[in-house]
Amino acid sequence: MATYQHPDWSGQMVPETAWTHYSRMVSFSGILLALAFVTLSPALLSIGVAALVLPSLVSRHPLIQLQRFWKNKPAVLFSLLFFVHLLSGIWSRESAATIFWDQTIIKAPLLFTPFAVSVMGPYPLRWVRIALSVLLLSTFVTATGSVLDYALHHDAINEAIRNSKEVSVWTGINHIYFSILCGFSALSTIWLLRFRVPALFRGEKWVIGIMGGLNFLFMHVMTTRTGLVGVYMTLMVLGFVWVVRERKYLIGVLAAIVLFLLPIVGYYTVTSFQRRLDNSIVDVQRYFGDKDPNYLSIGTRFESWKAAWHIFQNNPAVGVGMADIKEAMIAQYLEDESRLCPENFILPHNQFLMVMAGYGFLGLLAFGSAWFYPLFQRNIPRSWLFWGFWIISTASMMGESILERQVGVNFVCIMFMLALSAGVQWPGQDKASWR
Repeated sequence: MATYQHPDWSGQMVPETAWTHYSRMVSFSGILLALAFVTLSPALLSIGVAALVLPSLVSRHPLIQLQRFWKNKPAVLFSLLFFVHLLSGIWSRESAATIFWDQTIIKAPLLFTPFAVSVMGPYPLRWVRIALSVLLLSTFVTATGSVLDYALHHDAINEAIRNSKEVSVWTGINHIYFSILCGFSALSTIWLLRFRVPALFRGEKWVIGIMGGLNFLFMHVMTTRTGLVGVYMTLMVLGFVWVVRERKYLIGVLAAIVLFLLPIVGYYTVTSFQRRLDNSIVDVQRYFGDKDPNYLSIGTRFESWKAAWHIFQNNPAVGVGMADIKEAMIAQYLEDESRLCPENFILPHNQFLMVMAGYGFLGLLAFGSAWFYPLFQRNIPRSWLFWGFWIISTASMMGESILERQVGVNFVCIMFMLALSAGVQWPGQDKASWR
């Protein structure tokens, strides 16, 4: 006998048993664990994802699970890239079998996370707020530790930046991935502060506002371009839409001035930011001036993009298989007579080109359908949180293949589904207060 109710993905209330109700709570605890340790511990991140998925497999009859999953078309489309990866094993070389299975484990969340959230969700808006607050706290702690490390090794880190080296993150997470996580958590602060519903705890808005604001400032100290570009692009796009919709033109002009002045102020006040910007300008000038692109962050990226595009041109249908992408890139660099030395033969730092080279048009069709489908379907719940996540992720995919590592796959899958969940309006819920 049903004793609880929760909304389905269309916003209609449906009954559920105590078993499914508590299964949802356990499943959501897995999300909290994953987001709490996404920047700190790969092992606990994996345990969190397992805790998210396993309750969904036992909460309902398998046929009901499949029905709920099938009705959530964005989740179904998102899982297609995992099946494309499995298919790519057919044309991958036998010598790459170990690499293929390692990649399969990394990419498993592309299927299981959308499936689990489709079966268990949507989650209450209060739960989504808690999840974002946990992510914000996790990134804040990591960013604070990294900035303190920068303060202790100021000269050495600035010299590394001047020579196109990365600013290491305190916990060891890849600096590009962390910049994306930190940038999104800073953006989600704006969404969290919009709520006019009861606070999660006393002083919630002050705590969240301070952590989010410091995250934004810390990003300029750590100076990872991918996250910074994504944040500013998202702020400009969403800010423009909000100004036009609300007709807050004076606020829009003032905000535009602030966004224009922030990088300028940062350039003259934050040494690491100044060095990174100078380094970026020199990188571009040297590359397009036909000078040696070796050890230049932007120059090596351009060379990798060119090699990946040529691989796609030579293998347009199904690509070379992601397990063979590294060997294919090395061969393509040599065929193109790239100016890079072998130690700079990097993989394409671009998710779209990575998919095209690894999976061909088949993979591009699957990935494009999943990523762009929610934009054109009016019946899909979308909140400002979804748009913020989508824009910063899309911008980041231009400069990094974020679905090729554990942290990137899990973050994107979890937040994609949580952002959709946040857009579902429950009966009796004030639309203005939750969107």
